[in-house]
Amino acid sequence: MSERITMTLRALRIEDLRAAMALAAEAPEAPHWSVPVWHRVLERSETIVLGAFVAHALAGFAVASVTLDTVELEAIAVAEKHRRQGLGAALFEAVLEAARARGAVRLELEVRAGNAAAIGLYRRAGLADEGVRRAYYRDPEEDALLMGRNLAHVSDKSEKTPD
Repeated sequence: MSERITMTLRALRIEDLRAAMALAAEAPEAPHWSVPVWHRVLERSETIVLGAFVAHALAGFAVASVTLDTVELEAIAVAEKHRRQGLGAALFEAVLEAARARGAVRLELEVRAGNAAAIGLYRRAGLADEGVRRAYYRDPEEDALLMGRNLAHVSDKSEKTPD
């Protein structure tokens, strides 16, 4: 793994939209949403949209939606030159923290079956394989691996043991 870098995590804002779309255009795993879709994502109260900034430039982002007590991770994208520097893991952990603060107790996601880097990150974070959606993705066609975990994970320090 490369050396860790200094980054700032914060909520993405409308003024970050151009940079987010440029990053997404260069990352095949990122959502390629139109401007109106991005506006809806940024305006929805149930959505968590975080950016990782390096030297004041957007280097990665994460998007998740909280519905009732479940958070669905919709995307994590990191610019090619900033991969393997801990940004994806930092974004993932920040999403979990924000989701817990909103009352979520479960995390779910789908990931391209061939995205070994993302699957490795999610498995290290305690997610389990829960199923497959055949031919879910297009361009290229690929299966989606369904993964999930409870947010009150056994490694969480906040869990109390009975007296």
